[in-house]
Amino acid sequence: MNMAYKLKISEEARLQLKEIIEYMTLKLRNSKAATDFLNTLEKKYDQLCLNPEMYEYTNDMRLRSLGYRRMPVDNYIVLYLVDKDKTEIQIDGIFYSKYNYRNDR
Repeated sequence: MNMAYKLKISEEARLQLKEIIEYMTLKLRNSKAATDFLNTLEKKYDQLCLNPEMYEYTNDMRLRSLGYRRMPVDNYIVLYLVDKDKTEIQIDGIFYSKYNYRNDR
């Protein structure tokens, strides 16, 4: 039987998510897109907690060597680590998919 993993979201990832939502609602004036994104993200988080290894390791070799995986969510990439011993998933970043997040880690 699979045990659900706990989800931990870093302060940096929380701030990035806040900026994404503010961008959608204030700059794009599209609150529906923001709501849809949050709903999709929540569903993906739920799936991830049941199957934390469902997404591939990131392509960046340095981040891969640290164990980072990448979860696509619409036009964004969520970077996360899996801690099997603690049955935890650590969300460390949420980036626009065209953004070179490799320089931020």
